[in-house]
Amino acid sequence: MMKDEKNVYFGDKIVECLFQTAIDEIAHVGESSVFTVKDLYKGYFWNFIPSYLKPKLGQRFLAYAKNNNTKIKILGKTKHNQQLYVKLENQRDSVMIG
Repeated sequence: MMKDEKNVYFGDKIVECLFQTAIDEIAHVGESSVFTVKDLYKGYFWNFIPSYLKPKLGQRFLAYAKNNNTKIKILGKTKHNQQLYVKLENQRDSVMIG
């Protein structure tokens, strides 16, 4: 394996770890709350993520949000071109008694 190939592989592993952190943080987002991927990280932590990995992380999260099984809806973008998402409310099974 060449040096560049190792860096790509290492970068992919980091993105996957960051993605898992984002997924875990969704549990702490309030229902009907609008957020960006950046919002899922503490400010100081987001600043330590290398800038070349942030678009890859965003693409990974967008692909996850497009999955029909998620409770995340894709909205527009911010003026800084960050993708907006909203956490959908839990839909409980309603039983009609009548």
